[in-house]
Amino acid sequence: MATGLKQNNVKHGDGTSWEDLYEINAGSLTNATRNNFFVEIKKLPNGGTKADCFYIGTGALTLSQFANLPLGSTILCPCISNPSLYLKTAAAGTATFKYQAINT
Repeated sequence: MATGLKQNNVKHGDGTSWEDLYEINAGSLTNATRNNFFVEIKKLPNGGTKADCFYIGTGALTLSQFANLPLGSTILCPCISNPSLYLKTAAAGTATFKYQAINT
């Protein structure tokens, strides 16, 4: 077992709404709503955050509306016509996502 200073665990983030934290108004999103888009915030040991999102709507998401999500955030979409997992691969402010279809 290692001795000395060890890395802290990722912790559940609570308190600030994800809408305020990432400056995203869920009331004005295309297809995603407060009733079908859910976000779990994870606080990272370096003080940053990441968001694990779960979208249960059936309409396509407009990914540019989620540009403020931090690097490493994910959006799981099991109910769209081509179920997919999106991974944010750029810093906040850039709408760069990679996706993997879940079809097998």
